[in-house]
Amino acid sequence: MNRYTHLSKLLTVLLMSFSLSLIACEGDEESETETEAGTSTEAGTEEAGTEEAGTEEAGTEEAGTEEAGTEEAGTEEAGTEEAGQTVEAGQMMPEEFMCAQDALQVQRASVRPSPNLVYTGVDDRFNFDNILQIEFTVAPVVGQPVLFEGQTPQNCTVCAFMGVQCTADGCAEVFFASSGELNFTEFGTTGEELSFDISGLNFSELNRETGELDDSNQKCLNDQTFSALQPTEVGDVIPDTFALQNCETGEMVNVKEFGANANGIWYFATAGWCPACRETLNYLFAEVFPTYTENTIRPMIVVSEDDQAEPATLAFCRSYAARYTDTSADFYVDASLSTTFTNLWAYFGDDGSFGLPWQAVIEGGTGVYTYADGAPGIDTVEDVINRLLE
Repeated sequence: MNRYTHLSKLLTVLLMSFSLSLIACEGDEESETETEAGTSTEAGTEEAGTEEAGTEEAGTEEAGTEEAGTEEAGTEEAGTEEAGQTVEAGQMMPEEFMCAQDALQVQRASVRPSPNLVYTGVDDRFNFDNILQIEFTVAPVVGQPVLFEGQTPQNCTVCAFMGVQCTADGCAEVFFASSGELNFTEFGTTGEELSFDISGLNFSELNRETGELDDSNQKCLNDQTFSALQPTEVGDVIPDTFALQNCETGEMVNVKEFGANANGIWYFATAGWCPACRETLNYLFAEVFPTYTENTIRPMIVVSEDDQAEPATLAFCRSYAARYTDTSADFYVDASLSTTFTNLWAYFGDDGSFGLPWQAVIEGGTGVYTYADGAPGIDTVEDVINRLLE
């Protein structure tokens, strides 16, 4: 069995930085105070009209000067104290981090329902991807905000990570959200939509060796809504809307309706580059599939990628089918298995990997998702198929 990684391409973010502002030094404050005091003195001198008045005014001027001096000294002291509470005079201080531009815009998303709920959103507009991944170690509640303030990668109950400039070899940088808010608006069951809003999420770069956060390198997301379908787990009924394009006719075929009059559907995901798939399909088409009818077991051979690991097309699907049989009626195209894994939970490994061929069984008539490679249990796909034929 070949193994490769779901969402194999990974992502880039626009670089954000702190803006800096100049803090006025105490010398500037002193100059401002002196100007004001001088203006007051000049006005007092112009007002003097007689010698007596002048003498009186002079006294007033002197007093005023002394008072102004006292005020100036007080201002200097206050300014010095204030500067001591922020930064030293003449230095620059970073402002509070603000989200000038969202780091990613999710183009496709998936949900891992177990053992912990994980949402993965991918921005694949570039030749790499940016990825948002949020894992919930506690059950989300609609209308109850999740606050990220003060969370760390070591103690988080809702852990939000962002991968930057990710490829099949990994991500150039990883960031962790330690402030902001998330609020679920919908939390549907199998085949229904999960949806949540986020606001003010600030991500700091995560040192993957030490686990420490670097606040000098940050990304952000603000006022966005994210959604994805809750995939079907083994034992649940597949969504009524689950449909794939048939390679023979080019028409969309509803999966549940396809197996309505049969014992079950043998779902077989494959790719042109996969040698293990080729070996297995040669055996199945020669020895197994010919023993079935439309009323017993119906094969669905789902082609995901071509020989160069590029997303499969309808034309490639037809040429791929010709390697095994003289018709492509049992073959379906699902580029990169995006439709498959939106509707069926594929029990990926912790690193997102899964094997090809990937096989599943859907019970005929009921549409119950009965078996999946990687799901808990000791049964093989043949065990489940044979039980459906009993």
